[in-house]
Amino acid sequence: MGEALDGQTREFLAGVDEHARRLLGAPGTEYDVGLELMGYSLPYMDAVESAVGVYMIWGALTDGIDGPAAGGPEAKESVIADMRRAASEWLTASRTGAALRIYLDHWVHDECGYAR
Repeated sequence: MGEALDGQTREFLAGVDEHARRLLGAPGTEYDVGLELMGYSLPYMDAVESAVGVYMIWGALTDGIDGPAAGGPEAKESVIADMRRAASEWLTASRTGAALRIYLDHWVHDECGYAR
């Protein structure tokens, strides 16, 4: 049996789900939706554990397009593919605290390269 999620966490997760579905349903919007996800996460960061990870993931991914280490067209295509993969994997992750921590740990550290 999974962990119970409080109302604010459920609300946050539903909003991330909505953004992820929109990103996957409208090719060409990945960067814009990634920025929106960062902004969406901000008001939840003090109350919802997963909001910090979501912010970090989408910050790193959007930096791959507009940040100091952004590359050329091939690099942008790779980042867009990563954004689509992150959104798809988010939507298939179980909504238990443990499963979300696994997803966030993988994306924050293994995919985006933040130190453990």
